[in-house]
Amino acid sequence: MAESTIVEVIRMLDPPDAWTMRWHFVIDINGDGQITISDVWLWASYIFFAPGDVILLGIMLKLPSVAAFLEMTPKLVSGWWSFAISFLFWAIFLGNLSAESKRAKEERAQSPRL
Repeated sequence: MAESTIVEVIRMLDPPDAWTMRWHFVIDINGDGQITISDVWLWASYIFFAPGDVILLGIMLKLPSVAAFLEMTPKLVSGWWSFAISFLFWAIFLGNLSAESKRAKEERAQSPRL
């Protein structure tokens, strides 16, 4: 599947411009002039990669010396590092959500019914 036009543009920008472009959401995310199933897939990708992109672009903006040492550029947006960070974030988030849901269900089962 081809990358979205937005990701391609972001990867060519300086970190401040990449930050602005990353958070500019458009419905026709692949830029083909139509809203199709391809856009739905890219919306999911946009949401999935958000935590990793926030961290990577945040480091580039707020800690430029660290970003320079780690050779971080906007080319990392929606890449492997962003995937790893995002995957970890969503695994922890969904794990906590599941555990909380299970705890609440057990609490309801144990509470006396009126």
